[in-house]
Amino acid sequence: MTLDVDQIFLQDNDSLVVEDSERLSLFLDFIFSERTPWSPPGRNEGRTAAHRERYCFGYFLAQEHKNFSFPIEIRKTERPDFIITDQEGCSIGIEHTDAGPEAYQRWLSQTEGQDATLMAPDREGQNTGGGFCGNQSYKEAAADLCTALYRKTASINKDGYHQADEYVLIIYLLSNAPLIFEGDFDQVIGFLPPLSEAHEEGQAHYNGSRRFKRVLIILENEVRFWPA
Repeated sequence: MTLDVDQIFLQDNDSLVVEDSERLSLFLDFIFSERTPWSPPGRNEGRTAAHRERYCFGYFLAQEHKNFSFPIEIRKTERPDFIITDQEGCSIGIEHTDAGPEAYQRWLSQTEGQDATLMAPDREGQNTGGGFCGNQSYKEAAADLCTALYRKTASINKDGYHQADEYVLIIYLLSNAPLIFEGDFDQVIGFLPPLSEAHEEGQAHYNGSRRFKRVLIILENEVRFWPA
């Protein structure tokens, strides 16, 4: 059966068995090729949550493709978004979310396809241009990432969530600050507490013992792991 790369992992229970690292590398070369079959459609052009989840999941695979114990099965699920099971039967649950001011995310949907020079709103949704990068903007972006971590950690501890041996969170950072200069992303990461400390600080937000062992953060096409 021919693999439909454009459609795979858009429906729950879609699955793929990958025999070795070389085959996974070839698969990744294709999905990140010029045609970019996993790029989500526009917000107003039929984009679904599954498109966003799959797109960000591709970045995780690209970071980890040499570290799996092959063969692996990748399965699209719900709660978490993906499960990877290796030849030893060990499983990784992958969850995706966005981080950033809700007002800014609404603005992105409302202005998609409009004049690219439109000024982004501030955190309250006021059309002031969102300000300039600086320590305050970096701290706010880091706080948005922490909020996303707390929210999703609460989710993986709810009833009905699939059990996995390890959980990984992928966060796509949507910041109203213009994080466009070299070093801006690293500045944001520098304001994050170590992941173990962030989980301790978030104890009040969730019950249960499940925690994300790793957190991958994406900004545009750059990726960073949350400092351990």
